[in-house]
Amino acid sequence: AWLQPVSDGTAGRYSSRLSAVKTRTEWTVASQAHEGDLVLFYHSTPRKEIADVFRVASPVRMERTRGGGWNSRTRDWFADLVRVARLRSPVTLAHLKAHAALKDAGWIRSNIVSRARVTVDWPFVRELIVERNAALGSRLPDADGFRRSARRK
Repeated sequence: AWLQPVSDGTAGRYSSRLSAVKTRTEWTVASQAHEGDLVLFYHSTPRKEIADVFRVASPVRMERTRGGGWNSRTRDWFADLVRVARLRSPVTLAHLKAHAALKDAGWIRSNIVSRARVTVDWPFVRELIVERNAALGSRLPDADGFRRSARRK
């Protein structure tokens, strides 16, 4: 699982563009992401909340990009993403900082300023999401990577 910040504080207005996605999109992802990984989008400004959950639906590919801006990278990693959920009740930075098991996580202490691998913290993040959005309990994988409906009885 990956946590990826997006904002409307730039000319791209990435947070608004992402919120408008209905089912599928192509988006930048962490270079180490794999097909099947979850991407939790953290809307950093002005909302400060996790509001969108997507799954990586294709192999991650490197593409050359135009440089010259404040971040003059000449490559980035992209993948096709499929929406898993739009959180009706988002998980805010305040919820994350108040959670006993998450409050000291490095990605929270740094105020979620860059992509972060949150796989080890996924059970706790999932707990917060499901606590605030009970209907998603069967749609989100648990710590073992299984959705409840996919488990054998």
